[in-house]
Amino acid sequence: NISGPHMSFVEGYGIKRHAHGTHVAGTVAAVSNNEIGVAGAAGGSGNNNGAGLMSCQIFVETSMGTIYEGADVAPVWAADNGAAISQNSWGYIQSGVYEQPVLYAIDYFNENGGGEVLTGGITIFAAGNADDNGDWYPAYYEGAMAVAATNNKDQKASFSNYGYWIDISAPGKDVFSTISSTYVDDDPPEEIDPGLPTLPWDNIYSPNSNLSYPIEHQKSYRHQDNSYAYGSGTSMSAPHVSGVAALVISFAHRNGITLSNTDVWNILVNSAECIDHLNPGYEGKLGSGRLNAYYALDYVLCQPKYFENQIVQSDKTVNYCHTVLRNVVVSSATLTINSDKAVIEDNVTVQDGAKLIINADNVIIDKNFEVELGSDLVINPN
Repeated sequence: NISGPHMSFVEGYGIKRHAHGTHVAGTVAAVSNNEIGVAGAAGGSGNNNGAGLMSCQIFVETSMGTIYEGADVAPVWAADNGAAISQNSWGYIQSGVYEQPVLYAIDYFNENGGGEVLTGGITIFAAGNADDNGDWYPAYYEGAMAVAATNNKDQKASFSNYGYWIDISAPGKDVFSTISSTYVDDDPPEEIDPGLPTLPWDNIYSPNSNLSYPIEHQKSYRHQDNSYAYGSGTSMSAPHVSGVAALVISFAHRNGITLSNTDVWNILVNSAECIDHLNPGYEGKLGSGRLNAYYALDYVLCQPKYFENQIVQSDKTVNYCHTVLRNVVVSSATLTINSDKAVIEDNVTVQDGAKLIINADNVIIDKNFEVELGSDLVINPN
């Protein structure tokens, strides 16, 4: 659903169709339930009720190459015009490089975006395709959710960047989505093997910066016809996350809940499925896990409540839908957690002679969890 205002931020150029943006848009919001093509993550029921898209163009292909301009302005304009999610499938071709005005714009969007459905905006970025763990901006920036790419076996895509700065992973290998016919008719560049470290379209220049050339984070396309194609890259991963973010915000809003941008961030990250066991050598470097839309929606009506900063010295029972334990010491007593989901987030200790009982179907143990000799830990699925 292409709705709302649109703007090109490349001076002298209007909105121009392109395969990359069209492919990303389809993953977010291609109309669902109409037996045509593909279903976007937030494509709605087929009755024109899917997520609305606002096109903010910062790349334009010309005979001189691809011009990049306006990345420091587009998020501000989008926030001021009611956007809730800033979806970005682009980044720089060198690690450690950033433009401070762009980071300021991300901050502005996060603080002032959200429109009428979210308190604050959420910024989502493709992590990049260099198969590297460097500081790849803008995804590396703390104000952006960094998305790595996985294949259909929940393994790191060969090209995907990785590192402890990654927040979440999502499918990014051979993703089928919409594509503009203009690109097909214009004889697209030869396909590039997604396993190679090289990047397409490296003849990019920026009138605003000569410190590094930004590029759209897509590795290759394989064309099906004039309307659809397979694409690979973290460019394809990020819109999966943005689409599910839209689902979460919409579902909450329809249930009378106005989430904050922090709520949406936590829902996406905490509901992801851990894939560390499928990625030896990359443990902790693919974020919290692979995006899970079902779990994310389930989290909306089961918001986390913190049981924190407590020394439990007498028997206590906690009954929350979603319990998060943080900075808790269970000392000479029994702490019972009855929840659908229970997260031991940080600094939880069960001392000698104490007992922790967790009755939950979904138990996540994050870090700094100590069960002393002589204590007791019981986990019972509901």
